[in-house]
Amino acid sequence: MATTPSVVVVGAGAIGCSTAYHLARMGARVTVVDRDTIGSGASFHATGLLPPWRPSANPSLNALFDASLRMTLDLLPRLQQETGVDTLFQRGEGLRVALREDQIPLGRALAAAPTLAGAKTAYIEADEARRLEPRLGPGVLGALWCDRFSQVDAYRYTLALTQGAERAGAVFRTGMVTGLERRGGRVVAVQTATGDIPCDAVVLAMGAWSDAASGWVGMSVPVRPVKGQNMRLWWDGRPLRYFMGQIGWGHLIQRADGYLSVGSTEEEGEGLSSQPTAAARDLLMAHALAILPTLDTAQVVRQFAGPRPVAKDGLPIMGPVPSLSGVYLNTGQGFSGIFLAAASGLHLAELVLRGESSVADPAPFLPARFA
Repeated sequence: MATTPSVVVVGAGAIGCSTAYHLARMGARVTVVDRDTIGSGASFHATGLLPPWRPSANPSLNALFDASLRMTLDLLPRLQQETGVDTLFQRGEGLRVALREDQIPLGRALAAAPTLAGAKTAYIEADEARRLEPRLGPGVLGALWCDRFSQVDAYRYTLALTQGAERAGAVFRTGMVTGLERRGGRVVAVQTATGDIPCDAVVLAMGAWSDAASGWVGMSVPVRPVKGQNMRLWWDGRPLRYFMGQIGWGHLIQRADGYLSVGSTEEEGEGLSSQPTAAARDLLMAHALAILPTLDTAQVVRQFAGPRPVAKDGLPIMGPVPSLSGVYLNTGQGFSGIFLAAASGLHLAELVLRGESSVADPAPFLPARFA
């Protein structure tokens, strides 16, 4: 690779923009190309939750989440200082309720398990939960409490990463990528509908559209789109103190801009659909009302829908493809793209420029596992 390597990042969502940000800060000449506007996919309306519990039985994935939470909490204030973008970051206590009997053992197990970034958790009974939040519904059987639960506006975070990358020299452009030009088993350019972009390396961070790259790289990129829907509500009640939701599913939080965020569905078989549905709206409102019946006066301001990139085995796909030198994948983060953006971006940037990562062991996430 050249002394000052030229890297093209395909995809301008949170994962692509984080990769570009770290690449540019490490000295690469970076071009980001996307067929649409910055953050126009899942990063536009993802909830941006940063919960403190380990989401998986896979230790490698849990380690990645832990690293990304710590990195994100360090990165957000730096981004605001660098760019002036207010990401609406907020941090407070969490209260995830049990509405079904089967959620109780899950809550107890989460309370007893190690947390991310040193957070404290406890399972509390229904009476104690109502002492903390007297407006809880009659169906609440208990709750998982935590002392630090964070959330960031996904789109603003993506914009901050974009502006930070631009300040470090990255260039963003709109274009439809049609393929990769290769020479001697190595990529030499990204082909677009309006011309080629020469490069030393390419990072494909195409989110739910990643499968389209399978033909370019000579191997399957097994990422399927899973549709997610959430809503914003306006409510003039006393603001929520806790980041709420059900144990194991869903959220109900008061954003820093005052709106309530309610979500999120996980819908298989909907392809790349971004069409909101009445069924999802009704499900999400029932979820919110079961937690806080007083929300019956809230108004739906907007409903969002769109695909998330879920890898075949549930693990992110990050690293070089074995079939074409100089090509890397950074995709498959599923419904945790905002949470994992910080670690995924630095991990990939270090692999591209240094051949090793200080963030995570590359082995569990390599594309070669699907070759």
